[in-house]
Amino acid sequence: MNFDGYTACELIAGLKKRTWSSVELTTYYLNKVNRSQSCAVVSVNEQYALNTAKKIDKKRNEGQYIGLLQGLPFTVKDSFKVSNQVTTWGMSFYKSYKPKKTSLLIDALIKEDGVIFGRTAVPTGSFDWNCKNQIHSECKNPYDSSRTPGGSSGGAAAALASKLTPIEIGSDIAGSIRYPAHCCGVFGLRTTENWLPIKDTGPENAKFPFSGLVVPGPMGNSIEDIQFILDVIEKHFPNKNKTKYLSTKLKNKVAYNYKSIYPRPSLDAEKLLGNLNDNLIDFGITLVDDFPKISMELLYKDWCTIVGYEYSNSLPKLLMLTQIKKIILDNLFFKKIGDGFMRKHLLAGMSSTQKEYNLAIERKLHSQKIIDEFLAEYDFWILPNSAIEALPLELSSKEIKHDNRVYDYTTFLGNYLCPTAMFGTPVVSLPIGKIQGLPYGVQVHGRKFRDQALLSNLSRIFPFKKI
Repeated sequence: MNFDGYTACELIAGLKKRTWSSVELTTYYLNKVNRSQSCAVVSVNEQYALNTAKKIDKKRNEGQYIGLLQGLPFTVKDSFKVSNQVTTWGMSFYKSYKPKKTSLLIDALIKEDGVIFGRTAVPTGSFDWNCKNQIHSECKNPYDSSRTPGGSSGGAAAALASKLTPIEIGSDIAGSIRYPAHCCGVFGLRTTENWLPIKDTGPENAKFPFSGLVVPGPMGNSIEDIQFILDVIEKHFPNKNKTKYLSTKLKNKVAYNYKSIYPRPSLDAEKLLGNLNDNLIDFGITLVDDFPKISMELLYKDWCTIVGYEYSNSLPKLLMLTQIKKIILDNLFFKKIGDGFMRKHLLAGMSSTQKEYNLAIERKLHSQKIIDEFLAEYDFWILPNSAIEALPLELSSKEIKHDNRVYDYTTFLGNYLCPTAMFGTPVVSLPIGKIQGLPYGVQVHGRKFRDQALLSNLSRIFPFKKI
């Protein structure tokens, strides 16, 4: 049986009705990955997956309780730990590393009878907008092998687009869910900051470097799929602030802005964005071209200060000299993103004082108050994910010519993705069409802790479908 045409929700419904078994589904995906030429799924654990699927089917046949995932097989981004399964972060040092514990978020899905059968590609250290690392062959865009699938959840997005997995769990610090979803034409949710657990994703006994900026979130081939997975996750990690931010009814009023961030969208992208607006108006939505009173450039600099400072302070205390820390991190992570805005300010952030770091945090929190007040006027706010469709692989870390100007790599992509990571809001990346055969998507921001409401509103107001 071919399961490619089914959403994750439909597959779960079929498992519940015994239309097919977990073993049947798991075998299907294992075989498909083994036959695939894609480098999206970098490793599989066939025996573990099949044994787990058999146990779940046995419980079902015996009338025992089955978790909400009902034996659904799925893959996990290779930055989340899974007990006794190789977890590499795309770094050669960890190519054989098997953690003892599973990351809390992934463990919750296992407890709901999900079947992990493989791991998906990431860039080295999960730090880039592509999917090239020190261990595996480079993951490429399933629509065009000369283009990036995005990063760092690039393998996750490529696997979803190639129908190698029905769901994925990604993480996002600078668009690591949003940009791959944009490149591969799938859906992804960057959840509200400081809700779901993420600090246990790094190597065991290592200090987690980021506080707040990096968040996890589900990825899938429909809004309904990520909505369901989020509900499963919330069962284990209740959204305690949700009721505080509930709205009594929809305003049918949506903000958008397509021209305040540079580089501006290409002419082809503008056409898709215009079509999106026309469709929303047809659904009775009042559209307002609006932008909050914040400086995206300052937010980007503060993002770099926070990330650089926290990266520096996550290194072992033996490496006390700032210059040594700079050399290590610059050679391991920062050099590969080229000479540009991000690298310059990340290195400056590593030398920041505690006071400078605290000021960056204060400005971040102040900007979040402005964003919260801005979003209170609307059901959601639409921004592009990028000026263009998926970037050619050859332009990674290079200067990019666009609209008669030259941008460095981190300005071209980061301007859309790093400042918006500072908002702390839930944000959905979703496809709106194609440009010369390649997907193009937008990022849609909602109010804090109203992640489910944002998904529900998007599904109800405008039924986005996979392109």
